[in-house]
Amino acid sequence: NLTGMAFFNAEAIGKQIAYVGAYLVLRERRLPGLLALLRRVIADEKPTLLVLDGLTTAHSLGEPESALKEFVAEMQVLSDMSRCTTLVLANMNAQNAAGAEHSMVDGLLELTLERTSQRTVREIEILKFRGGDHFLGRHEMEISNVGVVVRPRTEMLLSRRTDLGQPTHYRRVSTGIDHLDTMLGGGLLASSAA
Repeated sequence: NLTGMAFFNAEAIGKQIAYVGAYLVLRERRLPGLLALLRRVIADEKPTLLVLDGLTTAHSLGEPESALKEFVAEMQVLSDMSRCTTLVLANMNAQNAAGAEHSMVDGLLELTLERTSQRTVREIEILKFRGGDHFLGRHEMEISNVGVVVRPRTEMLLSRRTDLGQPTHYRRVSTGIDHLDTMLGGGLLASSAA
């Protein structure tokens, strides 16, 4: 599926990227079996990034909420001990965010499609980012052959103005025209609108 992407590198398959199909293990041995498989994969492959897709399948197989909480807690410990960032992909949204996956994880990103009569737009929203600052609300995004491009909302860009420091120490930015800079006392004020 990635062959059309600009960053695709066929030589990385099997060397830097490994795919492990775990559905049968989850179906037959449930979450404890999946956890055992992931422990072996992490020990053998020593990945820095693990993407676990389809955890919502555990719900459809009848796994209780307590088993899912235990699985998430074990995955957090495993990820921390192995220094492996783990991304869990799930078919959910903020409206059904009561599950263990939502309350126990360190971060939560929601990808949605916003449909209007004129167009459909992909959006991303950071619902939770433990220990970090983030700008609330949805941002437009695009998935193209170069990867994911996020377009921050205008108010986010404006909220991160250059720090001007103390009122007596305004930073000036050159216009590139010496006489105009002289007339302006060294240039335009940083983060100003002229």
